[in-house]
Amino acid sequence: MNTLLFCAKGFETIEFSAFIDVLGWARNDYGYPVDVETCGFTKQVMSTFNIPITVDKRKRQFMTQSPLSSKRVSLIFHGRSCFQSSSVQA
Repeated sequence: MNTLLFCAKGFETIEFSAFIDVLGWARNDYGYPVDVETCGFTKQVMSTFNIPITVDKRKRQFMTQSPLSSKRVSLIFHGRSCFQSSSVQA
C-alpha cells in the first residue's frame, strides 16, 4: 500500500508522528508492504511551534509524476490551514 501524507503549514507534530509510527510498525513489525511519502506545498513545511520538516515531494512533483498510479493509494491530508477558507473562523 502506498500512502501519501500531505502536510500543510501549521500541522501538529504529535498527530503527524502517530501516522508515521503506525505505518512504520505495520511495515517493520508485521511485514505489510507499506510505503509512506510525505508531501507539502513547499519542500520545507513548518509545523506547530515552528518545527520544520523536509517533505519527500512537493505537491507539484506529485501531481506531474503520478508515482502511485495503478497501485492502491491512501491519502492523508494533515493540517488545519490547508482547507480553511478566509471566511471560516477557527
